[in-house]
Amino acid sequence: MWELAKGMTQEERDRGFHQMDVYREWFNKTILSGKNSNALVMMPLEKMEPRYRDEVPTEWVPDFGDHLKEGSTH
Repeated sequence: MWELAKGMTQEERDRGFHQMDVYREWFNKTILSGKNSNALVMMPLEKMEPRYRDEVPTEWVPDFGDHLKEGSTH
């Protein structure tokens, strides 16, 4: 992350922070408002790309039941 940020100018950083503020304000007014102000929001935290069933995964892909399996290390 530091390597990416090292090449940013002050203007790019300020613009990024402004965009995050705009998004945060929109999210709070649009998603977390009224009867949804107490909403639980789930967001994917992985690379979003197609996963085809006929291709063997090259990296570990979370399985919702993994933590329930006996002897699981995940």
